[in-house]
Amino acid sequence: MEEQKCVLEEIDSLHSSISQVEYDERYAQMSDRWRVHFPDFEQYFRMQWHNTVFDQWKVFNSAPGVVNTNNAVESFNATLKRIYTNHSRHTLPALVDIILKRLLPDLAMHIYTGEKAFSLKRRPDSETYAKVSAITPDKYNIVTTGSVMRFFKRDDATQCYVADAQNSSCSCKAFAKKGYCKHILFVLKKINRDSATIVVERTFAYRGNTRRTRQMRGRVADAVPALQRNT
Repeated sequence: MEEQKCVLEEIDSLHSSISQVEYDERYAQMSDRWRVHFPDFEQYFRMQWHNTVFDQWKVFNSAPGVVNTNNAVESFNATLKRIYTNHSRHTLPALVDIILKRLLPDLAMHIYTGEKAFSLKRRPDSETYAKVSAITPDKYNIVTTGSVMRFFKRDDATQCYVADAQNSSCSCKAFAKKGYCKHILFVLKKINRDSATIVVERTFAYRGNTRRTRQMRGRVADAVPALQRNT
């Protein structure tokens, strides 16, 4: 179990690499170890995840916050369900209406203006919010230049993270993976500025002539009158 946990952590570190150089360095070290202790797994990983066309699963291959798993398609499908269908099943006319009134205009915006169709605001998780309070003067030396803050770790002077409130970006690995981090949240709170990409979610609720089919056990609410006795 310990070896399995170690391998999973190594794979996650590969996924979280923020550059091709960093990935190559980590992969060289890990593949050497795997080749000695897990030769079959090393061959499988090299053939399926490293030396194939399906090698764009690292966070640096996509925009920040897009790829939270090793499969970008999953993140894309989750976006469609969260933004356009609200994780609910719709009748066919309602689905066509959603596509015509919301999905196609967003795609047209991408084609004509170059703006990303799914460039949405993200709501940080509670764990990241909790880490904001851990940014204290005894742990970080903070240098402010306009809307940019540089965070120097006092116990490791070589580590510096640059958070830019104007562009809602940060140089740390957490931002590259999630599209937000404790540093950028700290900056936004400090200067009392709203972000163009963080905190607010955008959802679309279809309000046409349809009803959603709820996935639940037992009979649906519409069946209640048919099961009642006439008096």
